[in-house]
Amino acid sequence: MTSTAYGLSDWLTYITRAEVDFLKKLACGLPDNPVVINIGAGCGTSGLAFIESRKDLYLVTIDIQKESHPYGCLAGEEDELNKSGLSFKDRYRQIHGDSKKVPWDDSLVDMVFVDDGHSYEDCTGDILAWLPRLKKGGIIAIDDYNKPLWDKPWVGVTLAVNDILLGKYELIGTVGKVIAFRNA
Repeated sequence: MTSTAYGLSDWLTYITRAEVDFLKKLACGLPDNPVVINIGAGCGTSGLAFIESRKDLYLVTIDIQKESHPYGCLAGEEDELNKSGLSFKDRYRQIHGDSKKVPWDDSLVDMVFVDDGHSYEDCTGDILAWLPRLKKGGIIAIDDYNKPLWDKPWVGVTLAVNDILLGKYELIGTVGKVIAFRNA
């Protein structure tokens, strides 16, 4: 069976088809040969969305889980990318570690997608760690924004985005629970 971002979206529903389309649209609007940081491997839906979006995109996925559950770790994402039938090996890298602390050279990136720890501290840490690594005009997108306040595991994401990004960075748009900003 061939994996696609839509197929994973339909099967696991972590990211909806509309959110997959939004991620692809954001990626397609980046300059030539973009570098995209995907924080949180999940089940591979976002990784596949980025790889499917364009052939010149270089994807780096960072996750603290190397192997655990097949749908929430680096090994699971790589398995889904392998099932996709797409050529991606020369434009994909994984980093196993805490996204807030992983070593990174001085190169700036075109886009960061944050979808890992959902506490206020985790989301704030990711945003603050990666904003300085984002090119001028680059995009930071966050998943699980504005979920209902009763959905306690994700309320920290909304609070972190509101405190750090909302009103301070150019809001590109919101689709479902994904919100995106441009670094001016």
